[in-house]
Amino acid sequence: MKLKKVSKTLYWAGQLVNRSYLRKINMHINDSVTEKLNKPYLILANHSSVMDYRITSFLLRKKRPYHVAAKNQFAGRFWLMSKIGALPKIQFQTSPATVMQISSAVKDGHSVVIFPEGVVSFDGTNRLLPFNIAKLVKFLGIPVAVIKMKGTYLVKPRFDENFRKIDRIDVDFFEALTKEEIAKMSAEEIYFKLKEEIYFDVWQWNKENNVKTRCKYMARGISNLLYQCVECGGETVSTDSQLICKACGKSWTVDEFYRLNNGSRQIDIHEWFEAQRVMMRKNLCNPNFVMQAEADVSILDGYNGFKKVGKGIYFQNAEGVKFLGTIDGKQTEIFFERIKYISAPVGNNFIEFTKDDVCYRFYFNKDGFAIKSAVAVEESFKLI
Repeated sequence: MKLKKVSKTLYWAGQLVNRSYLRKINMHINDSVTEKLNKPYLILANHSSVMDYRITSFLLRKKRPYHVAAKNQFAGRFWLMSKIGALPKIQFQTSPATVMQISSAVKDGHSVVIFPEGVVSFDGTNRLLPFNIAKLVKFLGIPVAVIKMKGTYLVKPRFDENFRKIDRIDVDFFEALTKEEIAKMSAEEIYFKLKEEIYFDVWQWNKENNVKTRCKYMARGISNLLYQCVECGGETVSTDSQLICKACGKSWTVDEFYRLNNGSRQIDIHEWFEAQRVMMRKNLCNPNFVMQAEADVSILDGYNGFKKVGKGIYFQNAEGVKFLGTIDGKQTEIFFERIKYISAPVGNNFIEFTKDDVCYRFYFNKDGFAIKSAVAVEESFKLI
């Protein structure tokens, strides 16, 4: 796709919409970079919420940078993509075309924004950082800045993306690497530097700031994320106000700080989610472990969106994911090998994999299965 000029009119129209959201969250900005943006920067941002693009685009509204964005986010809106400076990319897939578009934007004097983790945080802390981001920094050779957002997870948490009011969020915009530093560093040194700079933990931040979330439905949908009881390992179910274990019957309320309480124990979302990771890692080391579910399958049809093409059974173990079923009326078997997937795009009821330039989306009826599957993808990759 040819690089097109960002529409000034459309970009500013988008910021008028953004203002209506940002007024509600009492945003505090610590910015030491904007005054330097007379030259191109590669701007990296942590990704804890679908809210994040609103903040990065607002913060950089005077410069109108290009944003690397997931191709499927513009399904049915191809006309919009180029006008607002979106550079499309299939998540977790190497894309020389995208690298060339980034390079073209930089040569034309524009900055480019990337969410290097590629997907939204599960639990208010970082996802895996692909090593390719360090290679890109070395290839471009331009200074790198970081936008670190603290608190956006609390506005639109992973398990319920309805807008929630909070007392404040903090945004730091700072230079992480100069052009001269990049020239002297190896890709490995750059990688670990970026990993350190992009690091965030919304729960540690909130312990220090006591930011309250104002919502009547604090536990709504949380069983999609916290799918396994931290006490007994049983399956969970959630109401608007509680998370309940189907096996042991223990119930947890979620307070305005997202702490879960059952009367005798208090735990935050990250601690609970990490316990699930540990259990998944243990399961994957068992050669007999397999998880499965019925799934409907759709395929990304260019920029027209996902279209349903079949159904079948979805299997997963330490070696990867296998789908057995029908696609377009034909018996089909597809295997997604673990070594090729550091992570996977995932929603509360679906997960995506791309193979041979085809993007498959699998939908499940079981609460929590999609995110459980994504955890298994990441932990399987770590075991290599």
